Amino acid sequence: MTEILALKTAIIFCYSYFGWTLGGRMRQTFNPLSRWLLGAMIMLAIQSLWQTLFYYSDLKLNTFTDAVSLLLTVLTISPVVIRKVSTSHAETNKESSSWTWTLIPLSITILASTYIIRAAWLASTSNSISTPWPLLPSGTLFAIGAIMIAGAISAWKKSHQSATTLITIIGIISVVSIVPLIYTNGFGFDGFLHRASMNILINDGTLSPKPPYYIGLYVFETWLSRLADISIAAIDRWLMVFIMALVPLFTSWSVYRQKNRGLIALSTLLFLPIAPFVTTTPQAIAYIIGFFAICSALGNIHIFATLALACWSLAIHPLAGLPFLFVTLAILLKNHWIKWPLILAASSSVPLAFFVLGKVSDNQVLFEISRLLNPDIFQSIMMRIQPPINRVALWADAAALFELLRIPLLIIASAFAIKKSTEDKKQWTILFSAGVLLVLSGFILQTTGDFPFLIDYERGNYSERLFIVAQLLFLIPALAGIADGVKRIPSLQIISSIFLLFIVPVIASANIYTSLPRHDSASVSRGWSVSLYDKEAVQWIDRDAGSEPYTVLANQSVAAAAVERLGFKRYANTIFFYPIPTGGPLYQQFLAAMNPDNNLEPIKKAAELGQTKLVYVVLNDYWWNAKKVAEHLSSLANTEKTFGDNQVMIYRFEIN
Repeated sequence: MTEILALKTAIIFCYSYFGWTLGGRMRQTFNPLSRWLLGAMIMLAIQSLWQTLFYYSDLKLNTFTDAVSLLLTVLTISPVVIRKVSTSHAETNKESSSWTWTLIPLSITILASTYIIRAAWLASTSNSISTPWPLLPSGTLFAIGAIMIAGAISAWKKSHQSATTLITIIGIISVVSIVPLIYTNGFGFDGFLHRASMNILINDGTLSPKPPYYIGLYVFETWLSRLADISIAAIDRWLMVFIMALVPLFTSWSVYRQKNRGLIALSTLLFLPIAPFVTTTPQAIAYIIGFFAICSALGNIHIFATLALACWSLAIHPLAGLPFLFVTLAILLKNHWIKWPLILAASSSVPLAFFVLGKVSDNQVLFEISRLLNPDIFQSIMMRIQPPINRVALWADAAALFELLRIPLLIIASAFAIKKSTEDKKQWTILFSAGVLLVLSGFILQTTGDFPFLIDYERGNYSERLFIVAQLLFLIPALAGIADGVKRIPSLQIISSIFLLFIVPVIASANIYTSLPRHDSASVSRGWSVSLYDKEAVQWIDRDAGSEPYTVLANQSVAAAAVERLGFKRYANTIFFYPIPTGGPLYQQFLAAMNPDNNLEPIKKAAELGQTKLVYVVLNDYWWNAKKVAEHLSSLANTEKTFGDNQVMIYRFEIN
């Protein structure tokens, strides 16, 4: 116990002292808080890389490896920390003080953010929901718009640039906190798998077999859990909120030469694609850390920081980190011809990685290059970029239109920034070129790639991820272009008022609205969250089966609850005893069991796949024909059980 306390004390001291010192070496002109945040971030990256190396070297992760990785981290940063720093570069960007126009927008932001967070907290639920918006008051979107207006006023009155950045940080914290506050049982499906894996890692010190992905995040969360005595679930629930809070800060650092860097940071609320970042997943964290690496390179922060962040992104998720690593190197080498091969590598790395992985793994990706010669390819692309159908619903149609136009608007704004910029033209050109090529690569992957191991509606997910990366690459030059364009708006009262009081808050509200699952006339969410009754059903099944092995047919929410409550309890060869919703054979039998025209055949096939004689079928009341399916299953089952006034129905089958 004494040794553990000493280790925790050493960690806190090292991250306090060396974090602040290292941050000062990266950029001496930063204020003390920014210095420490940057230094601590770099130390976390380096220590996570050491821990990742330990993991793949078959060392068990525990307090011993925590101590060794901390020592190696301090030794790694020592050459940078002890170097002499010139004191001639004092802070040159002195900000004008206008406390009235700083405190008023900041007060509005705090009140609006408090309203959003309180509304989300009061709307928290343990029931299954497909969208949080009906649970939130209508004033939520107006509060988001108010935050944007407050930030615009702060930037317009040229008060402290840091105040505008702070307003943006508070705004992002409030909107990203909606998901962890409302979804008390967790959001999505992947997070349950990752948390179950991390719980094994923290208990056993390793995973078997060793996955080639995610470890850069796993080792960080398990390290933090040991340090702070906080559960993996609690860390995973709130980690993305803290990571996203750093986005405006890194954005402002990336454009440190710009006088309107506060306005550029504020514009992230307008065009940052927030949907992929509302919950903690390795993919999302890798994207943001990779984005931070690019911001570091753009902001002329020490190359040590830039490469540490890029490598951490790669360690968290190689397929997500590869494009960011290549683009980061291209920015660092912007005056060298090698930047063009690096840009090409960034755009082609993910499809090539899929091609290679398909050759060496069971999850084979099929490529049909001949589809590119099919005349229908142009029609499918045009179908994708055509305006959404007018549903005669003003807000739903406007939000859907903005979602469609985000990438074109980012491209146009980036091109404008390249045309008008002088000092940053090379950097903007690199990001613009890589972004355009990634969009093309996404269309090519979407057209030629086939992912037979996924459910039909998920087969476009991997190409969609390339579009997310492209948007993050466009983001900085686009925001710089937008900020430059705003300065050129004629100073007419009516134009300024319309832009400030209508266009800006509407776009910001639409961006946040489309970032969360929604069920309106323009978009229908497919997913349902895990409910308390899903968890109770999982526990009841496990108790009812006793020591007898069993197989379960259920949807992804119930499977997620099973992973959380039971972990990876049982496999029959490679078949997990609950359906993992990636198009696997057990999930196909679940879909067949949901067809009232089928008899016991899907149940018997499930028993064969799971190598059991006992099969349970779980039906949720939100299934599209739940009533008819319930009557059919009830006529076939040996016994049945319901939870939550028939919200979850369980049917037990004993197969001879």
